Amino acid sequence: GLIKCNFEKNTGIIVKFKIPIEDNKDKETTIKIFSSGKINIVGSNSLEDSIKIRQIIISLIYFNKDDILYIKN
Repeated sequence: GLIKCNFEKNTGIIVKFKIPIEDNKDKETTIKIFSSGKINIVGSNSLEDSIKIRQIIISLIYFNKDDILYIKN
């Protein structure tokens, strides 16, 4: 997978990883996670895959929130 973070250009992070399909072994799915909490999943193979990806991202954030989230006081 690939994670990019450029806060001058984006207000979040971009995660890219390969989810191969029969017709395209190098197929990538892009997840954009914005500071507002919005998650965009681009290039998913199906709605079911998008739902699974969303749950994985939410779980990763939830179980690691103390390490990855910044709460402005």
